[in-house]
Amino acid sequence: MRELAACSFALFVFALIDLPIFFPLIAGYLAGWLEVVIAGPLIRRTGARVVMVLFALFGLRALYIHHEAMLESEGLAGIRTVFADRLRMEAGARDVPFQALERPRFTCAAPEAGLAAALSEESDTLYLANRSGDVEKREVAKSPSACVYAEDTLVTAHRTGELYVGAKKLAFPGELTALAFHGGKLAIGIRGAEALGERTGVILASWPEVQELGFYPFPEAPDWLVSTPRGFVAALRRGHRLVELESNRSLYLGRPAITLSTTPDRRYLVAPVTGVFREGDAGANHQIDDQLLFIDTDLFRVTRSIPLKGSPVGAVATSTSSYTVALAGFGRIAGTELERDYAGVYGLADLGHAVLLATAPAREGLLIFGPGGVLYESSAKELNNAQKGELAFFEATRSGVSCGSCHLHADSDLSFHDIGHGRASPTLSVRGIAHTSPYLRGASYPTLGSLDTFAETLLGGYERELPDRAELLESFIVTLAPHAPPIGLPPRESGREAFAKAGCTECHHGPAYTNLAQVPASYLFPELGKTNRLLDTPALLNIRNTAPYLDDGRAQTLREVLVDHNMNNRHGDVRALNEEELNVLLLMLGVL
Repeated sequence: MRELAACSFALFVFALIDLPIFFPLIAGYLAGWLEVVIAGPLIRRTGARVVMVLFALFGLRALYIHHEAMLESEGLAGIRTVFADRLRMEAGARDVPFQALERPRFTCAAPEAGLAAALSEESDTLYLANRSGDVEKREVAKSPSACVYAEDTLVTAHRTGELYVGAKKLAFPGELTALAFHGGKLAIGIRGAEALGERTGVILASWPEVQELGFYPFPEAPDWLVSTPRGFVAALRRGHRLVELESNRSLYLGRPAITLSTTPDRRYLVAPVTGVFREGDAGANHQIDDQLLFIDTDLFRVTRSIPLKGSPVGAVATSTSSYTVALAGFGRIAGTELERDYAGVYGLADLGHAVLLATAPAREGLLIFGPGGVLYESSAKELNNAQKGELAFFEATRSGVSCGSCHLHADSDLSFHDIGHGRASPTLSVRGIAHTSPYLRGASYPTLGSLDTFAETLLGGYERELPDRAELLESFIVTLAPHAPPIGLPPRESGREAFAKAGCTECHHGPAYTNLAQVPASYLFPELGKTNRLLDTPALLNIRNTAPYLDDGRAQTLREVLVDHNMNNRHGDVRALNEEELNVLLLMLGVL
């Protein structure tokens, strides 16, 4: 009782003079001193434990006032400041090192002209290459997400909603995700803010005016768009399907297309996947069955499937019998025509005449090669720990599975996996999760590096000995910042009042919007019945990109989380919000 009073009194003093309240060493020292010098004599003098109770009440009330004043005057930024030290101590870091490394990753190409481009979203960089082996690096607008050659003009799309047609800039209300061009038409993948009534789907625009000709709505923005003789095809990650826009024909794969391209005659779609599950999503423990699919664009069905192993990403094919695949898990370019080892290989682009461009984002690498050998090669002279960690992240285990098999493009495949907890749950994104331990749905791993033991045991371990693999993986993951939100959305501060009014700050606070704690599932969701399950409080960074939501994926949108699956109003007091406040809250969540 005396210790409680002394500690509470110390907190009361801290609050009065506006000192940080989470300095454990100072608090412990002062609390001990106060217990001996103040609390002890008072007890002996008065013999009344009431004094201790008053100290406790005063101290806790001061802490409450301090917290509320901070929220009122500084909003969530103030709370982030208070908890920043706690999070840094947990990570053993002085700051949150979201650093922008040059990572040329995805590509687009015009094989007839011998041109290709590679994008580095993290560093806002564009690399232009030609068949002769020349490469030019340019700085571009923030967060380039896709590119396409439209006749002789390079078009780039950005997550901020900007579209660059050569040097001309256009702005769209939403995040741009994919591009394709064919027959004088430009297809643009876009995801708008639901709370603002913005559209999500594919815009069909004229060329070169880029005036809207039509719109195809989808529940999600496409990862990839390609053109075929029949029109355009969109690849939907959450839907695990390909959809032909004009006819609305749909091909369900069961897992998302990792990348999507076509043969030069556009007769076949070429799609690497981690498996094909026609009857529904696979629930077995990391059931990965890498394949390269050829899909006839007339029949719109798979006509050839080539078994692979080692986390395929980029793929180039001139026919169903002539193909080249980037196996990120083994650091190898493999296929029927060209083969070579290339550590960190990720994307591939066809420069024509059997010349290819390969990207290796972990090494800041570009490679142009063909039957005659290497025409151009560049990479970082010395890799830092984050880059070594990226190589480890995509390295395949003996079973052929890598972290990237499920965390597609260092994010999420939006599929369900059972990773040893006895139930399938949606794959969490790894973007923005640094310093939010404990990790995984069951909160069973204290650090990011400790997840390596999962790969070493359940997934067969690695051929390559890497003693500091756990530390390197953590070094990479802490560099994965959330994708930039579209330009024009209200700043996150505009929703802080609704966020606090709904009680969200009770669990979601700090730099990553989590209290690093667990909550009984039966308390948050009584409708689930009696259960001993504990739910880890997730970070909210990048949450707009991680649907489906909740531990079993039953909510498809953030509105469903707060309204449809919050029947007892315990997962946020949304009944305290009017419709306008709810929309402002949803907008705030969309820019974290």
